[in-house]
Amino acid sequence: MPFSFKRQVFEVAMNGTLLYSTETWLTNDTKRLKAQYNAPVRSLLGVRHNTSIDLCLVEAGTYPVEDKIVKRRVDFLKTKLQIENSNKPLYQIYELCRQANTPVFLPLSLRKKKYYNDYYY
Repeated sequence: MPFSFKRQVFEVAMNGTLLYSTETWLTNDTKRLKAQYNAPVRSLLGVRHNTSIDLCLVEAGTYPVEDKIVKRRVDFLKTKLQIENSNKPLYQIYELCRQANTPVFLPLSLRKKKYYNDYYY
């Protein structure tokens, strides 16, 4: 089977199962989720388990699971904040986070670059 089909199946399966409703999770502990995400990436490429996951992600043309979660959270907040009334609690939380310069709201030049993950903003 061609790699492009394998990759499409992988993306659909991961987005549908592992990342289901991650935008509303109240935790940042993604250690077990990363392990469950990284194993199929390595399997998709047919490499050993001791191969660097960064290299595998680049070869597979996908992004780290943390970046996907952040993107889903940002998209979720953007859709929820498209409201006219700024007195809503969610809008107030959004503004507090933006004013406190939490990592999601920092300009790209001030963020720590871990991977190649600054493609969302």
